[in-house]
Amino acid sequence: SYTETRVGMDRYVNVVRAGSRASNPSAMILDTGEPLRVETLRGAEIVDRGIDIGREPGPETEVVVIWYDPIGEGESVRLRIEETYTDPNRYLLVDGELVWDRSFGRPRNTLVLPAGWYLTANSIPAVVTEMEDGRIRLRFINDRPGNIDVFVKARRR
Repeated sequence: SYTETRVGMDRYVNVVRAGSRASNPSAMILDTGEPLRVETLRGAEIVDRGIDIGREPGPETEVVVIWYDPIGEGESVRLRIEETYTDPNRYLLVDGELVWDRSFGRPRNTLVLPAGWYLTANSIPAVVTEMEDGRIRLRFINDRPGNIDVFVKARRR
């Protein structure tokens, strides 16, 4: 969730970490439920669309852009943004154990283990549940400023 109050702002830009991919992005205005237009742009498309990410994007740079009506004086918009990240550079197999290590900068993050794996270690408190299909889901809540560094291990069932 995100609240925008800057006058004239008409988009939210999420720069995807190098080596990661975002899929199934969606967004809505929380107060009305209105779905918003979402685009995934890469490389030169970012510059062509006039999106400023604070640096020159490379050919592999990926951004998710959520568009909404420009914010007027004294107005705000509350957004709910969801997307799935695939981050193959953050996990590996060590002696048959899945090891996953990444920092989260958002207030709410969910990690889902692959089918057939169970949790053996977790460095940060999380709500751990089993999904209908048997996969294990970890929900992390970070109500403080800054990132949380999450380290997870799992084994095959």
